[in-house]
Amino acid sequence: MNTTIMTRRAGTPALVGILALGAILSGCAAADPAGQAPSAIETAADGQCGSIPTTPLNDPEGLISGMDAAAKAAYTGFSGALKPSFWSNWKPATPPPYDVAIVYSTEAVPYQATLLKTVKEALEKDPLIGEVTVSFAENNLPTQLQQFQAAIQAAPDLILYQPVAPDPFVPLSEQAAAAGIPSLTMQSVVPSDKVINISPNSFLLGARPAAEVAKLMGGKGTMLGVRGVKGVSIETETFEGIKQVIGLCPDITLDDSVVGAYNPTTAKTEVLKWLSTHQTDVGGVVHAAIMGNGVISAFEQAGRPMPPMADAAASEGSLAYWQKNAPEGYRGAATGQGPQAMGGVIADVALRVLNGDGVKVNTILLEPALVTDENLDDWAVSGAEVSSGKSAEPPAGTFPPAGYIDQFFAK
Repeated sequence: MNTTIMTRRAGTPALVGILALGAILSGCAAADPAGQAPSAIETAADGQCGSIPTTPLNDPEGLISGMDAAAKAAYTGFSGALKPSFWSNWKPATPPPYDVAIVYSTEAVPYQATLLKTVKEALEKDPLIGEVTVSFAENNLPTQLQQFQAAIQAAPDLILYQPVAPDPFVPLSEQAAAAGIPSLTMQSVVPSDKVINISPNSFLLGARPAAEVAKLMGGKGTMLGVRGVKGVSIETETFEGIKQVIGLCPDITLDDSVVGAYNPTTAKTEVLKWLSTHQTDVGGVVHAAIMGNGVISAFEQAGRPMPPMADAAASEGSLAYWQKNAPEGYRGAATGQGPQAMGGVIADVALRVLNGDGVKVNTILLEPALVTDENLDDWAVSGAEVSSGKSAEPPAGTFPPAGYIDQFFAK
């Protein structure tokens, strides 16, 4: 029977792992004096405000070039190096059941708790899996490094982990590989061919909705940016995407001095402080991820009009606000993948690796789904309260697209 062993260390909870733009915009009308958004979101030409900058993919061996359009789109903005996976021809040396060690950051944030629960349950119900053990570092890097080392010494058949910081895990992943243990990241990218990285594209998590909001702003004005946890790799990459989008919009000013720590309550408090000292009109707002309902609550409490929001990793509450206020003209844009959908992908990849299916590349990225006026009703949950911080899940069967993961494996 499957069992779970959990250990914890004290630390500061924050999402790890686990998200912005002038008037020269072509095909983008300016907002009117009353703040009404343009009647339709136009397509922006490459290199103009409202588009997403593209850079050549570092894929010297053409690992992605033969894949479908969805895969190619998923690597937009990815700055890492794609390499053939060290594990492409690996199979477990013994028959099942296989033991899995999960070295986790924290489950203090609801998204994190749901992600872990989804992965763990999917593994434990599969006949390939024996024991699943879980350790929590609570975002303490030295603790997590020790836990990873302990996992290697325990000799599981596979290690899943969500690194607090990616680079320190390069030598440890090499130690695990030397011991014949594959290591898979959960929503992070460790720069090594010895690691199997599984992650939504953090660059696009913020860039996709930010580009849409830039167009809703008419390519001008002040955009408030709410950071997550500065220094965490996924947060840095998300805001890099936002900043590159804004870089194409010379008449949009981004003020990203607010830090919400991936916590809606903290985000509300810090946005309220900012609003109290900034009486200028706010043309748009963007946040790193999962803080949308806190941002909305701050604007409402301050008695300020809610601007279009680039809602990275949207919550059910923030989408409920959008849907409720859409008849009065409110508009926004969001991205989402949902912890249940993402957890299902992670578990699927882990099981394929243990089945010896031959993973081809060191980094499997997924394109965060874009939510707009056109598909909002497909994402919004009937009866959801604006106060809900529960992460929005994609419509069933859409994330990732059917057959997407298949192309990353030899069989």
